[in-house]
Amino acid sequence: MKTSVLSALIGAGCLLIANAGPAQAEVNRTWVSGTGDDVNVSSNCSRTLPCKTFGGAQTATNAGGEINCLDSGAFGQVNINKSISIICEGVIGGVLVGATNGITINDAGAGTAVVVLKGLDIDGIGTGLSGIRFLSGAALHVKDSVIRNFNGSPGYGIQFAPTAGALSRLFVSDSLIINNGSGANDGGIIVQPSGSVSVRAVLDRVRAVGNTTGILSLGGGTQPIIVQVRDSVAAGNSSHGMSAVSTSGALSALVIDRTSATLNLGDGIRSQGTGALVHIGTSTVIGNVGGLIAVSGGSILSYQDNKASGNGADGGPTGVLTTK
Repeated sequence: MKTSVLSALIGAGCLLIANAGPAQAEVNRTWVSGTGDDVNVSSNCSRTLPCKTFGGAQTATNAGGEINCLDSGAFGQVNINKSISIICEGVIGGVLVGATNGITINDAGAGTAVVVLKGLDIDGIGTGLSGIRFLSGAALHVKDSVIRNFNGSPGYGIQFAPTAGALSRLFVSDSLIINNGSGANDGGIIVQPSGSVSVRAVLDRVRAVGNTTGILSLGGGTQPIIVQVRDSVAAGNSSHGMSAVSTSGALSALVIDRTSATLNLGDGIRSQGTGALVHIGTSTVIGNVGGLIAVSGGSILSYQDNKASGNGADGGPTGVLTTK
């Protein structure tokens, strides 16, 4: 009898252990909702039990997975340290912050993170530091988003400033970057790697409006920066519309195509420092305090099909390019 009781107890214990299973696993797709609750992290932020914040949902999401917005809401600041996508389509994916950064990407370990952000409205309410701050990773993709009111000291709409790794890439499309910055070297989209990090960036159908500097390629490291700007607008910025600056002599380049620099209170397009280079084609530079301005050894090379007039000082290219 005693043997039978002991066997039954052992069997019941084994069944409990088997049912307990492993710790909660992360999943490939999670959900957030304006009426969600981060207690639902324990349920993997499912569609029927969504989380409240991007930060909560990230903890339940696999590397390489996706967070979706079930409906509109303010989903909070988030620090991203792995490959992930945050996709909000047909709703408002809000991030509202003051005196800090909205979204920070820092894959300081592997440096291989690829982050996709789509359909976000990121608002710094006048005191925010960076709408999106990129410090380490392989690539950042921003699409169909609005980034505004990051006017801290300094303040950036997108601060792409990788500090580690050999090469980082930035892709921004169909987005409005408005009213960001408080100083000459901050503003809308600032590409500013340090050390031995090289950057390749493509800005396509971007509106950089009402910032300090609209778009700035700021080179101070040892490796080249190449930023392509296409089908975009830099307008009404309180400093320069688009600017390539090199403080170290390394290449800092803007390749500008079918783009408008208009009504900026500094130069429409500026190239500053040895190593600073602008290629410009099929673009318009009108109504700025300065037009095409190259200083301190900077170069502006034109495909000779641009319109630059009506500026306080039109300036001009330092050389020409030919097509084959």
